[in-house]
Amino acid sequence: PHAAELRNFILANLGASTITSRENPQKVYNLYRSNIHDLRKQRDKILNKAAGSAGHKQKGTVTGALAVVLDEVRLIRKKIRRAELEAIKGIYLFTNRGRDNSRSVDLHGLHVNESIKVLRILLTIAGKGEYRVVTGIGQHSCGQARLRPAMERFVNGLGFKCAQEKPGVLRVILHEAIVR
Repeated sequence: PHAAELRNFILANLGASTITSRENPQKVYNLYRSNIHDLRKQRDKILNKAAGSAGHKQKGTVTGALAVVLDEVRLIRKKIRRAELEAIKGIYLFTNRGRDNSRSVDLHGLHVNESIKVLRILLTIAGKGEYRVVTGIGQHSCGQARLRPAMERFVNGLGFKCAQEKPGVLRVILHEAIVR
């Protein structure tokens, strides 16, 4: 369900976004990512508490307690997935404000797996020609850039050629439409 929702969202926001935010990109990123981080900490706390208390309970009560914990964790995982989807949508809109995504996209602020989801949708509707993918130079990555190499592998895996147009920008040559 999230894949279809993301596709519909991107298609609905393909034209140049009218968002005119002067927010600091790091502030926008933190706004969306902090909620996910908090939910993951909550999930881990529940799991750690359950693991610690499992050894202190009798066998029959462990099963019941485990069922409750699993229900709580499932609920939090749903919230995490929803928050991740909202992060993709919010960060995508912010970084692509004023940009027509029919021929280019800025993936700054998105994680590799999120970027692949977004790029797959956009390349599917792009048709033949050139498509520009702004990945940045990896300034915010720990150690070395992750996004550009991952996008190169992804695009090459689809059978298309890409080259670095300039630092932080890939030029993808689409020789045919992508079949979904």
